Amino acid sequence: MSSSERVLQIPELLENILTYLNPRDLLLSQRVSRLWAATINTSRPLQRTLFFLPDWSTSAPLSSLTSPLSPITTRTAAATNWQPVHNALLARAFPCNYPALQSSSHRHGLSVDLPATCAPSSHASARHPRASWRRMLLCQPPCTRLRLVRAAPWRVGRTAAVEEEGGITMGLLCEAAARGSQVWDGEFVSSDGSWHFEGIVGGRR
Repeated sequence: MSSSERVLQIPELLENILTYLNPRDLLLSQRVSRLWAATINTSRPLQRTLFFLPDWSTSAPLSSLTSPLSPITTRTAAATNWQPVHNALLARAFPCNYPALQSSSHRHGLSVDLPATCAPSSHASARHPRASWRRMLLCQPPCTRLRLVRAAPWRVGRTAAVEEEGGITMGLLCEAAARGSQVWDGEFVSSDGSWHFEGIVGGRR
C-alpha cells in the first residue's frame, strides 16, 4: 500500500481531504468505499456541507429579523455581513422547483414554488423513496419558517405554512405541499397552479 493510500485509510485525514470537495462530489464520494461512506456520514462538518445538518454559524435570532410580511424578508443593516449558501444539489434534482435565494446588501430571503396539484418535476433518480434530497435543508443557514404568498392580488399568510425549528428540509416542504389543498386556503394558489413560499434565511430561536 502506498503512502497516499495509507493516508486515505485514516478517517481523520480522510475527513480533512473531503472538506475540499464541492457538495455534489462529496455526495457521490460515499460510493467509493464503506470507509468513505462512514466518514462522510459521521462527520458533522461534512454533513453540514451536504445540507443534512444545519450550520447556524452565520445566523441570528428570529427576534433580530424584520417581520416576514414583505415579499422578501430582511435583516437589520447590522446583520448583513454574510451570505447564505444556495443548495445547488436541489437545483439539480428539481430544475423547475428548487429553492431560490434572494439577497442584496440589506436582505436575505428564500422563495420556492411547488405545484399545488401534483408532485414537483424532478429527475428520475430523485424519485426514489430514499433519495438524499428528502433530508436536505433548503439552504445554509437553514430557513425555519415559510409563509404562503400570492402576488396578484397581494396576499401573505398570517401564520407559517411550514415551520421546523431545526430547519426546513425539501422532503418536509414537498410533503406539506402535497396535502396543502386540505389545510391551506386555495386562494393562495397562483395563476400557474403553484404554491409560492417565502421566508427567513437563518432565523433561529
